[in-house]
Amino acid sequence: MAITRIFSSADDARAAAAELVADGFSASNIEIFSGGVSAFTLVSAGVLKSNAASYLDGMAKGASLLLVHAPMGTAAAATEILGQRRSSDSSDVTVQYEARLWDDTAPLSSALKIPAVIDMPAIFSYWWNIPTLSANRPATQETSFGLPLTSTNPTPLSGIFGLKVLAKNPAILSSMIGLPTLI
Repeated sequence: MAITRIFSSADDARAAAAELVADGFSASNIEIFSGGVSAFTLVSAGVLKSNAASYLDGMAKGASLLLVHAPMGTAAAATEILGQRRSSDSSDVTVQYEARLWDDTAPLSSALKIPAVIDMPAIFSYWWNIPTLSANRPATQETSFGLPLTSTNPTPLSGIFGLKVLAKNPAILSSMIGLPTLI
């Protein structure tokens, strides 16, 4: 889990980082950012997109951002240590953000730290080389598999497997396999 705090100066951020290291956190899991970084850099490091702009505003005013990648089970300890340190209380570097574990645009991807697919809206079609229907490509009569796109049969799978659609037996699949049912 990424824990962030903004400090009035880089010295204050380094002192907080030193305290974390003294308490057993790995220095490789701690990053300090000062002016001159981009939103992309912050997001790549683990800061939520929704918070990156606020942190950049604070850093433009001279603040420094401390980011701790807390391993499983250590987030509370890191938060407590950083809570004891005096983070920025100057009105010049006050950062307004909403604490969330995910971004609104791709909550599952951001919570699991998986890049969201935004530049390729039909990723599965691309992987399996299946054509998509789009405004710049006319619809074809058949798919890549040679099957028609539309059918007049309302129950195509039942017809392929020879299953009755409406049956007196409500557990037709269980009966075919020989499994007992509670009915």
